[in-house]
Amino acid sequence: MSAYEQWLDSHFCWIEIVRWKAKEPMSFDLAIWFDRELCGLCFANPNQSRLRVKIVRLEGQPNDHPLKSRIATLALTAVTHFALIIGSQHIEIQEPLSGAIPLYRQLGFEFDSEGRLVKRIDKV
Repeated sequence: MSAYEQWLDSHFCWIEIVRWKAKEPMSFDLAIWFDRELCGLCFANPNQSRLRVKIVRLEGQPNDHPLKSRIATLALTAVTHFALIIGSQHIEIQEPLSGAIPLYRQLGFEFDSEGRLVKRIDKV
């Protein structure tokens, strides 16, 4: 958390994730580092049936860093493996920021009939 506190102009308050983790035993959190620099954070959790994993928060460090433009891809790779392990069929982006929607679409996400931004997971 001390590395996160160095970020300027972050979109989310990551301190609240600590409280959420205590309430979500199946939650998945990810810190993406390059050497000693925190470049990205992700928090996801499955719904009750485990059929869908929601990415609740995903953010790259707002400052310039060595993994710029790669955080979403790296986080999605990790969340996809987590989802496969627990038997989920979809990944959902919870409350996506409008500016990030084009990137999520490039990564294979689409809005479903209920207005959720989701991606189907193909079993390997």
